[in-house]
Amino acid sequence: MLPPATSAEATRGTPNPEAASLLDLVPELGDGFSEHERGAVRRGTAVRTVKVAPGPWSPSDLVEDSGAVGFVLAEGAIVRDVLMAGSVASDLLGPGDVAGLGEDDTALVPVELRWTASAPSRVAVLDPRLLAALEAWPAVTARLLARATRQTSTLGVLRAISQLPRVDQRLLALFWHLAEHWGRVGRDGIVVRLALTHETLGRMVGARRPTVSLALKELATAGTVVRRLDGAWVLRREGLERLAPEPARWQPPDATVLPDLDAGVRTAAGPGLTDGARRDEMRLRLRLLDGFHAEQERRVREVLERCAATREELIRTRQRRDATNLQRSREPPR
Repeated sequence: MLPPATSAEATRGTPNPEAASLLDLVPELGDGFSEHERGAVRRGTAVRTVKVAPGPWSPSDLVEDSGAVGFVLAEGAIVRDVLMAGSVASDLLGPGDVAGLGEDDTALVPVELRWTASAPSRVAVLDPRLLAALEAWPAVTARLLARATRQTSTLGVLRAISQLPRVDQRLLALFWHLAEHWGRVGRDGIVVRLALTHETLGRMVGARRPTVSLALKELATAGTVVRRLDGAWVLRREGLERLAPEPARWQPPDATVLPDLDAGVRTAAGPGLTDGARRDEMRLRLRLLDGFHAEQERRVREVLERCAATREELIRTRQRRDATNLQRSREPPR
């Protein structure tokens, strides 16, 4: 990452925003339109843009000034940090990515968001005025929503990366994930032109900086991820096979919604229940418990069946191994 800027301009967008067409900033949003339609959409989707200098940045001014609900990153790169307890988790936004703004009134977990521009950047503000204009072009709105949905899938990939058992695997997967957005084909492999410190990489994969440094040395020794003198990273495809999923090890998740045993209490007439109301409430609770017990019994049977199948496979594997060892012991020495 570039060193944080120290000027006041680094902590906010340029005070004089510029207007631009959303289609000029993100041309893919105009896919499928004829040239005539593209011209009409371009004129009808003027958007306010704000330049962001490298360093810490607060998008709260966008919300206060225009009631912005989000932004599209048009140029540059912005790191979004999520602070919780003593930890920081980071992800990187690139051109075309959509980010939401505003407070989540339903959130219970106390977190704090921090934003840092890693390079001179420019954001397109998604405010109520633009959203009203997009009502005439639902296809553009749909493509914006599709971009936001893809980013939700991206967060799922990052979560899976952070759960890989080895940090070198996490880093390998992260670099190939970043290559989807930032990679270019080079002479020696895929070049990812991002200057990322070991501390930042650790925040992105859920590891401490010293562990990241050791894992990067292992990857460089293997030749799968090598850092060039200019700070860019070179990836070689030989490492991708280590990331192939193992479907045979997957098991359906053991998660279910528990029955609401207090439903009868909430719908009843209060503390002055009649005997009939109490009996109805008791029968409701018993029916819920019966259904819950049946579901738990079914799930236990499934677990036992999987355990039995695994045990039988282990027995067959052991028998094959013993047969192979016996055959080898009977072969005459060479």
